[in-house]
Amino acid sequence: MKKIKFLLLAVFAVVCFTGCGADKKLVCTQSGTESGMKNNVEVTINFSNNKASKVKMDMAYEIAAEEAKEQWDEMIGMLDGMVGGMFADKAGITFSSKEDKNNYKYTATLDMDLNKMSKDTKGLLDMDMFADEDTSYEAVKKSAEEDGFTCK
Repeated sequence: MKKIKFLLLAVFAVVCFTGCGADKKLVCTQSGTESGMKNNVEVTINFSNNKASKVKMDMAYEIAAEEAKEQWDEMIGMLDGMVGGMFADKAGITFSSKEDKNNYKYTATLDMDLNKMSKDTKGLLDMDMFADEDTSYEAVKKSAEEDGFTCK
């Protein structure tokens, strides 16, 4: 009887430590060049109990073509205004950005706590999938890869 209890306890421990409520992290990246500007996006999604809980999106842009330098200020103003302005007052979102004018580089970060964001805000970010209470690690990974991201 002691052996059976020990065996059941061991099986339960293995199951719990390998997936039962375990926290996971998914990192997805995407890069490209458009309109003379290189862009790199890294999205880190933290899961708790197999449900996405936090998302951090790091975006980096830099000039890839000389002619794009003429439009730099306009592009950066649009990015800051569009992303930063749109979500400045939304619960669960923090936005920060940094510009290196001398080297034509711009970085921006969106930190999102999905538990504090409204469904409407998730919709504005085209993150409706995170509004689903049953969104799992595998479902999010599959969706990101279908959108052209490489995930690890």
